Amino acid sequence: VLLKSILVNLILGGITSFLIGGTASLISFLVMYICNRYLKKHLSTISISIIGGIIHINIQLLIIMFIYDIGSIVYTYGIYLILISIITSIIVGSITEKASKIIKNLGYNK
Repeated sequence: VLLKSILVNLILGGITSFLIGGTASLISFLVMYICNRYLKKHLSTISISIIGGIIHINIQLLIIMFIYDIGSIVYTYGIYLILISIITSIIVGSITEKASKIIKNLGYNK
């Protein structure tokens, strides 16, 4: 995740893209890792995915507000982006849950 966040954002988008996308990716990854490690008994894979998605989009919106000094536009469109992020996170969490079960059944899980 670290290598992907750094390389893809710097190569394809430059420093601004890295600040916005890379920082959000790293922070959401850390939050999801902590949730998975310490709250796995209380949260489903889908819940952890939703938490990561919400953290990711909110960090991006905060960074955009500071870099470009815009507030009201971010709030207006941010709500829609958060809703889309939740839907996407549910889909990603569901796919991850199903893939994990398949991998476990194939015997590739520890």
